[in-house]
Amino acid sequence: MKKDHLNNRNVMRSLIPLTAGVMLMFPACKKTEAPQAKQATADSKHEVHFSSANSGNADAAFNAFNSAFLVNSGGQTYYKKSINDGAADGTWVASLDILVAEDAYERTGSTAHKTLVNNLCSTWLQNTPPPWTWDGWNDDIGWFSLALIRGYQITGTANFLTQAKYGFNMAYNRGWDTQYNGGGIWEQQPDMTPAGESISKEALSNNSLGKVACYIYQSTHEQAYLDKAIQIYDWVWHHIYNSATGQVYTGIDRDNVVNQGLAVYNQGTFVDYANLLYQITGNINYYNDAKRTIDYVKNNMTTNGIITNSASYLNTWGDEFARGWGTL
Repeated sequence: MKKDHLNNRNVMRSLIPLTAGVMLMFPACKKTEAPQAKQATADSKHEVHFSSANSGNADAAFNAFNSAFLVNSGGQTYYKKSINDGAADGTWVASLDILVAEDAYERTGSTAHKTLVNNLCSTWLQNTPPPWTWDGWNDDIGWFSLALIRGYQITGTANFLTQAKYGFNMAYNRGWDTQYNGGGIWEQQPDMTPAGESISKEALSNNSLGKVACYIYQSTHEQAYLDKAIQIYDWVWHHIYNSATGQVYTGIDRDNVVNQGLAVYNQGTFVDYANLLYQITGNINYYNDAKRTIDYVKNNMTTNGIITNSASYLNTWGDEFARGWGTL
């Protein structure tokens, strides 16, 4: 990975309430059969709420997080950079902040949390209006669009859907490339990559944008987005997913050299992506892919059964695995 996504202190700060809500621990348990999938229908509404045996802890964590970092001032709502820096988090970091608030709403269904999501997304768009062509990192556009499309599903604010579709279409149209590797979305656009840095197609960009396509399809039932979600997934499966072990690799360069580096984020976002396609299509293969990756993490990326930051490949991104595992 080229930019320091996985060690950003602001991101680590923003993930605390989510991981408090979903304990990253694997107890001993019997293997269970996959549940029956519900087929999506044209009039279905995507609304997911989680229950938690430790909901009091999750509430306390999210409330404390908001007390420390949430700012409502001058008609704007945002999370500040740090305890001692009142400036708003920006661009992709702010998008991750919003995803945490959206997770809180999906757990509680709270009207206050819905209002918070709406205000956060509205402020983010005021501060980061399209076009986003200035940002050459396609995973950034994926996070922008993820926060907005989930915001639309929670609030129904039409502009969030409009801009999420813009973000996906922009990143897919410029990033999907068949000249190298038979497809896949560039992590960093080749003509915007700093000298000396490798050009690759990574889990970061493909999984995040594939998830956006799934959410847009859930929201609109426009077949083109489901087709692209499946297309991207199939490319990931054949190029940077180990179907024997469940490991998701970092990426592949234009010489077909696979970077087999590990990050728990890549495993988690793949689980969430596979599960979205399972929910939409009912195809059990997606469920089995997700389960295989969860087992890979359990068997290879834990210490005494617990995901920690003690190994460099785990970094601060346990939230995406918590999100994927929780929704599955």
